[in-house]
Amino acid sequence: MFKSRHPAKVALPFVTIGAAVLCIVSIASAQCGDLQAGDCCAANGTPHCDDQECCDAICAIDPFCCDDPWDEICAEEAREFCGVCGAACGAPAAGSCCEANPTPGCENTACCANVCLFASFCCAGEWDEGCAELALFACPVLCCPEDLDGDGLIGPFDLATLLFAWGPNPGDPADFDGNGTIDAFDLAVLLGAWGPC
Repeated sequence: MFKSRHPAKVALPFVTIGAAVLCIVSIASAQCGDLQAGDCCAANGTPHCDDQECCDAICAIDPFCCDDPWDEICAEEAREFCGVCGAACGAPAAGSCCEANPTPGCENTACCANVCLFASFCCAGEWDEGCAELALFACPVLCCPEDLDGDGLIGPFDLATLLFAWGPNPGDPADFDGNGTIDAFDLAVLLGAWGPC
């Protein structure tokens, strides 16, 4: 599916040393989602690209794209996996990654790209039960957030993890409602999901 990378680095011609330094500083400071990083859907000559979700997904499957200039291979991957480039992954009308749905791909670009790396049919046709099951393993935090220990089962270890985090705890994975406190609501969510993911 992906083309192999060649070891040669691309050398850019510079008119002056000052221009070279300015270009290198500009490229080095660009990060995923920065407008200066360039278009995700085309080779842009800088590491990263301008759409945060697409850039994160592509760099997760092909780190070259964030370590070296975003080349045509990176752009091809973005066109295949990123909704911003018209792909099924992350498309606004795409369904949930965690459930079967009639659309190709799913709404979360990174999860969709991970699933489609192993099962390309999930991005070419209907996102079926098999795709949703792959998403459960490829994207457990998205599909089964109550599984705090990542074993595919909401059970005693998850309950212990939640109870250990009880009280004010902003950003903790057991804070299912995101209010900054692990409380009775979070406990109810965990108990309501008890069993296999």
